Amino acid sequence: MHIDQLLLQIGVVLLVGRFLTRLIRKLGQPAVIGEIVTGIALGPSLLGALAPGWMAAVFPADSMAGLGTVAQLGLVFFMFLVGLEFDPRLLAGRARAALVISGAGILVPLVSGVAVALALPADLSRPGVPVTSFALFVGVAMSVTAFPVLARILTERRLVRTPVGAMALAAAAVDDVAAWSLLAVVVGIVSAAGPWGALTTVGLTLAYAGAVWFLVRPLLARIGPREGSEVSVELTAAAVLLVVASAWITEHIGVHALFGGFLVGAAMPRTGGLSTALSEKMEDFVTIVLLPLFFAYSGLRTQMGLLSSAEDWALTAGLLFVATAGKFGGSALAARWTGLGAREAAAVGVLMNTRGLMEIVVLNVGLDIGVVSERMFAMMVIVAVVTTWITTPVLRRIYSPALQQTLHHPPTPEPAPAVPAGTLLCVADPKLAPALVGLAAALGRSRPGPVWVVHLRPIERPGEYLRGEAEAEAEAVEAATTAAGAAGLGVEVISFASAEPGDDLVQIAAIKRPALLLMGAHRSTLGVENLGGVTGAVLRGAPCAVGILVDHGQQGLSTLRADGHAPDDGVAALAAALAAGGLRPAEEGERPDLQLRPYAAGLRDADGAGSTLLLRAAPAAT
Repeated sequence: MHIDQLLLQIGVVLLVGRFLTRLIRKLGQPAVIGEIVTGIALGPSLLGALAPGWMAAVFPADSMAGLGTVAQLGLVFFMFLVGLEFDPRLLAGRARAALVISGAGILVPLVSGVAVALALPADLSRPGVPVTSFALFVGVAMSVTAFPVLARILTERRLVRTPVGAMALAAAAVDDVAAWSLLAVVVGIVSAAGPWGALTTVGLTLAYAGAVWFLVRPLLARIGPREGSEVSVELTAAAVLLVVASAWITEHIGVHALFGGFLVGAAMPRTGGLSTALSEKMEDFVTIVLLPLFFAYSGLRTQMGLLSSAEDWALTAGLLFVATAGKFGGSALAARWTGLGAREAAAVGVLMNTRGLMEIVVLNVGLDIGVVSERMFAMMVIVAVVTTWITTPVLRRIYSPALQQTLHHPPTPEPAPAVPAGTLLCVADPKLAPALVGLAAALGRSRPGPVWVVHLRPIERPGEYLRGEAEAEAEAVEAATTAAGAAGLGVEVISFASAEPGDDLVQIAAIKRPALLLMGAHRSTLGVENLGGVTGAVLRGAPCAVGILVDHGQQGLSTLRADGHAPDDGVAALAAALAAGGLRPAEEGERPDLQLRPYAAGLRDADGAGSTLLLRAAPAAT
């Protein structure tokens, strides 16, 4: 394949993929649905049926080998990232329950999948493939859970910190390791020549996995960077080389290269910053470029046109029912047995039924090694898409806790105070935290009330939910609590990873009902009349007065000046409260540390001011 053809394919896949992903996200679905649909749309199922000439021009038959090689390379590194996301800390305090849920969530769909596969028509497998091998492979495909997709759904639904979210994550992490190990065994059995060859392959796989876990893993922990130090280019290159070598070894053992990538990712140390650094360096390129090419390659192999009879669609519906009933039923019953309530157990079952790209990975392996036919491949792709598609709407119906539960509030909101009181501080930049705390302390001396410190870590990459969980004590929170302690100010900390920080801040303000929400902003985030992003969302939706602190390098706040004294802008009242709390009004000609301006005046430099506080008055009561 020529490079110009590959570049054309990358461009088309990225363009169509980003469009469909944004569309799918607007429908409340995870981005992976858009990526899977993109692959199917660019293949013979849609583009090939509507415009076969265009498909032949972009994806000619002689380019499939080259595209497949790039897709497989992307898959190896994606599985490395999946392995990185497995963290034993997820099992802390819930290992027994996670093992029970994961065990049932694998065993029940595995057994039911094997049973239904034995009853399927023989032409759904490849000629010459033993029926036991085909049945085992179908069972494995039905037993997997898409750990990365599940994690993204939990994050977007704000469920990561709930008991249901924590339990589902822990069980899915165990499920991932068990399912991929099971797949390696099945592939080894299918690919080996005879029973002795199968035993040899399985034995070599177990020996290699043990060597990586018990020899390579401790070595990586010793040579990895210490906490707080930079990850060198040489160490990054060594990690990439290790992934390639591991994939090469497992490919030659006979259990597919992707298992080698996953194994190295799972063995990477979770301390010292190596896992985080590798994920940040690789994740964007792998998930934005290489993984969509894998989906495009899978879509080109998915021929929905082969499902041309009522019997085919009936078989597809049957497979979907068995897969859903087995995974949901096994996981939900096990979750109920471990002590979760009926609704929470059902939610865990729904989440564990998320298959997404993981099942498509398994199916591609089955197609590569000649176990499943193109018809069976198309049927199971539909199962993967539908089980992932239904997760979010069903979860929304059966388990949609209010944000109060995420913040450890009772399900029924406390009665709102007659008069809003207190200050809510949104801290994102450690440099601005002391100034925000200083303002809250001054207001507290003149208008006593609770003070909340909120730190929401935006989720920008699929794997960041885990790093957000591990970084509960963020620098900004530490800076705020240290400043509060020095000022003798008691604060309540609210900190979690958030897919929509602006919307979450608005909801927190609606629950806490502060008199004032204070947040910092960099100069580049503010325009004269047009504020976007998190700041814009808070200004548009917060049910209280909002103050935006724009720092100009001022270290301390002791003097202030107010611009605008209109009775409806609140600036004069806030200036009086700050003055009563200890901030001295600046004298004529004196440079103020803080310039108060009404938001309607826009942002402009305050002559001689150290910082600017833009104030949006509280919305009128309705």
